[in-house]
Amino acid sequence: MSELRDILYSGMSFRMIASGDTCQNLSTGTFFQAEMQEVSEIEQEAMVAVGEIREAMRMHVVDDAASNALREQQFVKIFYDGVWQTYRIVSRRNNPASIATTFGLIYKTDGDT
Repeated sequence: MSELRDILYSGMSFRMIASGDTCQNLSTGTFFQAEMQEVSEIEQEAMVAVGEIREAMRMHVVDDAASNALREQQFVKIFYDGVWQTYRIVSRRNNPASIATTFGLIYKTDGDT
């Protein structure tokens, strides 16, 4: 990695440790830190099928081992706003120019398996 990328990676990693949310990959049971980001209504509609609008967010993961183990349609638990909540991964964006892998999440309902 370049020196600038190393500096950015270190800063983002520290931010994840200091203020990230604790998450668990429900397929492997492993825990990792991630940063959550709200999505706009337009993005939310694009993330889920029409008629299936529910809570959606983006999850940014810096830890390569954790992000490599996550796939679309898997479930993750996130300790968010003081409670554990389960979400389904609906998209994965791993841009080599970005420090973090970004996942699109929607809230798990009873109909999800």
